[in-house]
Amino acid sequence: MVKIGFIVGKQTDIYKYKITSKYAPIWLKKGVRDFKSFVNSNNTVACGVAIAAYINHKYKNAEITIFEGQNVGGSKFNLENCNKQQVLLVFYGASAIFHCGRYKTCIDKLNKFEHILNKTKAFVYPSPDFQKFTIIKPIYYKVLQKSGIPVVPFFSLNIQKEQTIKDIDRVEKKILKMGWNDIIIKPSYSGYTYGIKVFKNIGNTKKERLRKYLNSLHDKNYKNVTIQKFIPSFGKNYEIRTYWINGRYAYSVGTKTKDVEKGGGGSLTYISDNFKSEGGNLPDSLKRKLKLAGQKILKVIPRYYYKQSFLRIDFGCCLSVKNCPESYFVNEIEMLTANLLSEYTNYAVIPKLGNIFYKLSEKVKYAKNQKGVYTPLHFKNVSMCKN
Repeated sequence: MVKIGFIVGKQTDIYKYKITSKYAPIWLKKGVRDFKSFVNSNNTVACGVAIAAYINHKYKNAEITIFEGQNVGGSKFNLENCNKQQVLLVFYGASAIFHCGRYKTCIDKLNKFEHILNKTKAFVYPSPDFQKFTIIKPIYYKVLQKSGIPVVPFFSLNIQKEQTIKDIDRVEKKILKMGWNDIIIKPSYSGYTYGIKVFKNIGNTKKERLRKYLNSLHDKNYKNVTIQKFIPSFGKNYEIRTYWINGRYAYSVGTKTKDVEKGGGGSLTYISDNFKSEGGNLPDSLKRKLKLAGQKILKVIPRYYYKQSFLRIDFGCCLSVKNCPESYFVNEIEMLTANLLSEYTNYAVIPKLGNIFYKLSEKVKYAKNQKGVYTPLHFKNVSMCKN
């Protein structure tokens, strides 16, 4: 028996078919029967639950346990029960658990979550180290920048240091020295634009306004922020979300949000498009460029001895107004907690990932070490760059 735990909790990123739809695959209808509490009131399921249902139906040798992420530390989602799994697949991660409400953060829940993932005997995918690598943006921005991969100019601030907020003059001088007029500030552990803020015309911005904002992040237990030059063209062009499965390019979804079209941000209601070869209108010449960039990124970021089962690389536009819309940059690197956007592509996302994660779990099953920990010798955990 292969024991696989799923950590889920999203109310978004819904699989494209309701379980009651006549178009719903048999694996969904039958596979989800054991997980009725994770079916939404309108008979939809999140993509992470859909993958669990797929494995549950197809592989009779699999024993699936689903943990509700926000219940971390409770009677079910705890270290003891996680230790009973051979593999833990993290579809609902630290950023989501940290944001336990739209304007609320829960540092205690986050600490419990990270403690469980670091201490469990199960094989965690993605590894806790790799989760840190993608959550704290300056870490991977530096890796990409050093390798000549385009990113928006940035620097980072540790806002848990009281001196950082007190010396707001120094922060402003550094921004102006970089030659930036408008900036965007992204806290680490932010998600779905929570905590992210744009400051226009920073030279004329009242220092107290910037200080108040950083203080609010400090009080909510954010530890680090990334300060970047603001790119006005970003919201006017598609952000291309490229998906990489088992180390290979799989599909892309170009997205804008309807709120961005109105001048706002943060909505999960997408305006979407795909490349022409994938049924959309975006040029395949751009696809070829982004695939080459993605392949280079996979080589320079920390990686396992085995293939990277899943990665999402998001490209934004445009670093150069003259070359727009060709001068794309890396906006984010995302892991399994990213939205799969299965309803916006014809690619068979759920079955593909279901098969890959079952096969990964089969390999892990036979690689328990002398301490009872599922960390196979040929599965070396990634080593992270320090921030």
